[in-house]
Amino acid sequence: MDRPYRYFFLIIVLLAAGCAVLNRPAEQVAPPTLPSVLLSVTPPPTSTPLPTYTPFPTARRLPTDTPYPTFPPRFVPSPTPEASPPPANAGSNTGPRGRSTPSVGGYIGIQDVSVPIAELEPILEIVNNGVTCGEAMLMQIGIINWGSAPAYNFTVEWSAGLPTDEGREFIQELQWGDLPLYFRNKEIRFPCQETTTYTAYVRVDVNNEVPELYEDNNVLSVIFTIPYVPEE
Repeated sequence: MDRPYRYFFLIIVLLAAGCAVLNRPAEQVAPPTLPSVLLSVTPPPTSTPLPTYTPFPTARRLPTDTPYPTFPPRFVPSPTPEASPPPANAGSNTGPRGRSTPSVGGYIGIQDVSVPIAELEPILEIVNNGVTCGEAMLMQIGIINWGSAPAYNFTVEWSAGLPTDEGREFIQELQWGDLPLYFRNKEIRFPCQETTTYTAYVRVDVNNEVPELYEDNNVLSVIFTIPYVPEE
């Protein structure tokens, strides 16, 4: 065969092979699959609101007209010999039934009692001579144990007449003798805008938890008035 025909025949064979390859159907390839975890929709995280602060309700303890209960004595002392008369220079506030002022004459406890026993008494002293609204006055609020034994685990309620100066105190121990326990022993200012009447009080052993020689002197209250004087 001549060389030109040979080349021509070779070209035809190559073209036929190429057409056969092009006409062959393509293989079907499955599309790639993704994990189901990646295909799931995760909702965005939600923020938890911060707790809001609600102020604790405040309460004001107001004195009522209901008299404070008095308790009968738990202990009846044995008869004691008649006491000798006090010296001529002895004050009237040196005994357990005197004023609510600690003794300065060396008095220590109730004498001639068959067994040691406590005797709690409130202290409430007010010095308001000439005090008007806006001025300060001296107030002593506390308790003292006039007895011959300590007093344990009792509650005292007190008030100077103002909601900012009142409280409820739990006393774990109060020894007997001349040393009082003060809750207020300072000048207190009363910023009133008109003539106002106040009630200060001390209530000792409000739950009757301490055996005492006398149970009828655990409450002391004082009503006082502070006049308002307008500025000229």
